[in-house]
Amino acid sequence: KQNKTKQNKTKQNKTKQNKTKQNKTKQNKTKQNKTKHSMNK
Repeated sequence: KQNKTKQNKTKQNKTKQNKTKQNKTKQNKTKQNKTKHSMNK
């Protein structure tokens, strides 16, 4: 039983990490878009 809770915690951590990774890529994309716009101007 204890092991199961431990596994669940690690799983939660992994999903949290994934979410932050996704957020980072999203931020990068918006940054790239901004630079593209400024280049066009």
